[in-house]
Amino acid sequence: MKFDTKTLSSLISDQKIVLIGENHGVIENPQFVQSFVSELINTKKIKFVGFEYPKFIYEDFLNAAADNKFERIENLEVTKMLEKDGRFSKEHFKLLVYLHERSIPFTFFDSGRGTWDDRDLSMYENITEKMQGNGDSEIAVVIAGNIHTTLRELVLNNKTYKPLGTYFDPKKILLIELKYHSGAFFNFERRTFENTPMPKFQVEKINENTIFFHLKNVRATK
Repeated sequence: MKFDTKTLSSLISDQKIVLIGENHGVIENPQFVQSFVSELINTKKIKFVGFEYPKFIYEDFLNAAADNKFERIENLEVTKMLEKDGRFSKEHFKLLVYLHERSIPFTFFDSGRGTWDDRDLSMYENITEKMQGNGDSEIAVVIAGNIHTTLRELVLNNKTYKPLGTYFDPKKILLIELKYHSGAFFNFERRTFENTPMPKFQVEKINENTIFFHLKNVRATK
C-alpha cells in the first residue's frame, strides 16, 4: 500500500508531539509509521518515537532490534500478550529495526499502572519526562490505540474517562487518526472492518489539531 505521507508531513508546523491513533492489530500500522517517519526526518529532528508497550521490556526489545534478531523476544510472555491484543507483530519489529538502524530513538511508555485513568495519566507522565530538554525543532511521534489518543474526554457506561490525548497542550499537539475503510484486524481475535467509501484523498485535515489518514484495505497481524 502507498501512503501519502509527503502531504501529511507538509501539514506539520510548530507542534511538539504528533499522536498517531490506531486500531491495534493491523499490518499497515507500522508500515505507515515507517513511511511517515522517513518523510518527517527531512524537515524535523525526531526526539523519539514512542510505543504503547510496557516500559520494563524496553532493553530486551532494543537489544533484539539492534541485532535484528526477532527470535530473542518472540517466545517471551509479554511478546505473546502484545501479539494477542494486536499492539505488536513481526511488522512492528521491522519498524524498531528500521528506527535503530537510522539512529532514531524509540521508547516504550506504558507502565500498566492501576485503573484506566491512572494508566493514561502515567503514559502521559512517561512521555513528557522523555520530552524534557526538547529543542525548538524537535518533535516526538507517539503511537497508541485510538481510544487513548482522542483529544476529548470519553463517557462509557455513564462514567467519564480522561484519555492520554486530553492531557497535552492543544497548541503543541497534532493527532493523526488512522481510518480504515475495509479489511481486517486482530485484537484477541480476528475481526473485520465495515466496508465504507474511501475518500478521494488519503489525507483529510479536520481542524488545527486533527488529521484523518484514510486506509482503503488493511490486513490483520494474525
